[in-house]
Amino acid sequence: MSFVHVFEAVQIHNLPGQIVNRQGRNHDVPCAAESLNRTVSPADRSIMPQSREAEIWNEGDLAAEERRGSVDSALGRIRHGWPGARSLAVGRLRRLLGWETLVVLSVFPLGAALSALVALIEATELGQSVPYAGIPSFVSPWQATLLAVAGQAIALAPAGLVAYLLCRSGEGLKSINLDRRRLRMDLALIVPIWLIVQRIPQSLGAHIVIWSHLTGFHLLPSPVPLANLDITLVQAAAAIAAGVVEEIVVLGYLVRRLEQRGYGVARIVTIAVMVRASYHIYYGWNIIPILLWATASVLVYLRVRRLLPFIICHIIWDISIPLRAFYPNIYRPAEVIVSITAVVLAAKWLSWTPTQWLKSLRPPGGSEMEILDTPTI
Repeated sequence: MSFVHVFEAVQIHNLPGQIVNRQGRNHDVPCAAESLNRTVSPADRSIMPQSREAEIWNEGDLAAEERRGSVDSALGRIRHGWPGARSLAVGRLRRLLGWETLVVLSVFPLGAALSALVALIEATELGQSVPYAGIPSFVSPWQATLLAVAGQAIALAPAGLVAYLLCRSGEGLKSINLDRRRLRMDLALIVPIWLIVQRIPQSLGAHIVIWSHLTGFHLLPSPVPLANLDITLVQAAAAIAAGVVEEIVVLGYLVRRLEQRGYGVARIVTIAVMVRASYHIYYGWNIIPILLWATASVLVYLRVRRLLPFIICHIIWDISIPLRAFYPNIYRPAEVIVSITAVVLAAKWLSWTPTQWLKSLRPPGGSEMEILDTPTI
C-alpha cells in the first residue's frame, strides 16, 4: 500500500463512490473508492474512520474542543494546555510516517549536524572559532556576503518540503498549528514565549557557562573579513532561515509525527532536544543555553500549540545579536519599541478567541464550525 494511497483512503466518506465537499454537494469519485478497496487491507479497513470527526488525521482541533465546551484563547492555552495529534490506529501508516520523518530529518538537520561536528573538531584543534565552510576564502567581501545570503535562502528548502508533505497528505499547515485564523492569538503569545522560552533559558545557560569557566565557540559568518553592515545582513538572512526552518521542521512537524506514532511527552522532548542540539554542537560548551532553550521550546509548544510565536521569537533573538554588538544606538530604541508593542498586543488579545473573528465571516445560514473545518495551508 503506497503512502499516497493511504492518504487518499482516509479522505473517503461512508457513501461508496462519493465524497462530500464543504457545501454538502456530492461528487462521484469512483477512482478514489476503487483506490480504497484496492489499497487498504481488510484488517486496516475495519478500523478506518467512518466520519470526518473520527478520521485518522483528527488532531483534536478547535471544532471538536468547542463541542466539549472548551474556550480557545492564548490565556486559556497557557492555563489549561491544548490537545495535540492523536496516535494513529493504523500500524502500517505509523511505520510509513516514521520513514517519512527519517527522510525529512536526513534533508534537515542531518547535513547541518555533520557540518557542525566538523566545525567543532576544527575549532577544538585550532582553539578558536572557525568560519562558515560554505564560502571560499578567496572571494571578495561583497561576493562573500552575496553567497552567504543566497545560501540562507536555499536553506529554506526543508520547510518547503514539510509544507508540501503536509498539504499533499491533506493535513495542511494547520496540523502543525501554523495558520492565519489565530493570528491575534499568536501575537498575544509572543511576550510569554519570549520570556519563558528565549530570555530566561538563554540567560541562565550563558551564566552557567560563565560561572563554570567553560570555553565555547561560535561559527563565524565568513572566512573573509566583512564590514559590520555585511555581517548584519548575513546574520539577518540566517536568522530568518533558522527561525522558519528549525521551528517548522524540528518543532511543529517532528512533534506531530512523534505524537502520531504514539510517543509520550518524555520521549518527544528528548528526541526533539537531541535533534535541535545536533546541529548546534559547533558551539562547544556554549551549547548549554541551546539545550535549555530547546527544552523550554518543546515543553511550552506542547502546551500552547501555536507555532508562529516561536518562529517570530527565534528570528528576533538571532537578529538582535549583531544589532546589539554593532549598532547599540539603533538596538536600544528598537528593543523598547518592539517590547512595548508586544506587551500591548498581549494585553489586548490574551483572552481573544477565534469565534469572535468567525462570527464576522459566518456565511448566510452557516455556522462557525463550517469555517473552522475548512482545510487551509
